[in-house]
Amino acid sequence: MDPVNQTDFEATEIPGQAVLPGFQDLLQCEAQALAKPEHELFCVRFVEFGGDTAKAWQAAIDKDCSRRQAQKNAQKLLKNGDIRSRIQQISAVMRNRTIADVISYQRRAMEFDPAELFDPVTGKQRKVHEIPEHLRKGIGLEARVHDGAIVYLPVFPAPQRAAESLAKMMGVEKQIIELSGKDGGPIVTKIERVIVTP
Repeated sequence: MDPVNQTDFEATEIPGQAVLPGFQDLLQCEAQALAKPEHELFCVRFVEFGGDTAKAWQAAIDKDCSRRQAQKNAQKLLKNGDIRSRIQQISAVMRNRTIADVISYQRRAMEFDPAELFDPVTGKQRKVHEIPEHLRKGIGLEARVHDGAIVYLPVFPAPQRAAESLAKMMGVEKQIIELSGKDGGPIVTKIERVIVTP
């Protein structure tokens, strides 16, 4: 059996074809890795850098190239239909991975149990490195100035807010906003036409 490698965007690659698990149906095609590795890397970097052509060219093909020249070279490369198609495929994968990560984070925040921040025996608050890893991923840090020094305070997720956010993302919660004018009547609009003559 042929060796299996990992690409930069974590898709399983079998020589000659990048198999994007779970994405064939979404992309409506078999996603083909580009023949030239530097072109494949350019497409990945193009998506990672938010469409910055020069930066993608410098990161993937020629790091010593000036920004202006890199932009020109990249624009020529983007005229290739295979390159544009591959960028769309990689964008779809990354977009869906981002959506999955956001949903996963919101679910972790929803399930956050503040009781796990305390030692069950002593009742004292645990240090950050003692908190279970699945909880640590949801804890942020906020920098504050205290007695002239910067201290970092943990910011814990709010389960209710995470649940509301996830419900909105999934289309479970729909808000209906009714717009009306004075005393519940129609909104009165006034249209003025101004004619300017030279």
